[in-house]
Amino acid sequence: MSCTIVLGCFRTGSSAVAGVLYHLGVPMGKHFNEPNRRNPKGYFEDKEFKALHWRMLQGEDCYEEYEKLVRIRERQEKWGLKDPRLCLAFPELHQTLRCDSRVIACFRPKEQIVDSLARAIGIPFEIKSFAPIVEQYQTSMMKHLQSYPNPVMQMDFDKLFFHPERTVELIAGFVDMPVNQEAADFLR
Repeated sequence: MSCTIVLGCFRTGSSAVAGVLYHLGVPMGKHFNEPNRRNPKGYFEDKEFKALHWRMLQGEDCYEEYEKLVRIRERQEKWGLKDPRLCLAFPELHQTLRCDSRVIACFRPKEQIVDSLARAIGIPFEIKSFAPIVEQYQTSMMKHLQSYPNPVMQMDFDKLFFHPERTVELIAGFVDMPVNQEAADFLR
């Protein structure tokens, strides 16, 4: 059993990575939010985990629900999980997992994240309002990765779409899945 965790702040390419995993055959969940203008190919975020992460970050004690959901997912040979809130909630997941895990960490320069977030949300360009959130997510993610003992693959946003076939090969190799055309086509 193994879990591939996609870590990354909003607008870092984490949805693209999760979509590649999904198209390689890694189960990313059962229920996803519909694609929209902000992300026309989809997010590949499990709604149940996303809701629990939100509740946890609001201070709600939902650890038993979280553990139960993790145990259900761990029944699968391989599975994946992506939610930007994992940048903050990663310790809870890592402590709960009983299966092997690995991380694909998505990076993008802070200024580019803030600009993309402002454009995606449609708010007039107000970098200062998004910068603290981006900083919090990135700082938290880096802190958690420093003490994470398992394999980590770094995925830089600028390189993610540059050579789709090579990116898919790298991700497939990291999660020990065969490459397929559907995954490469997803990045185009």
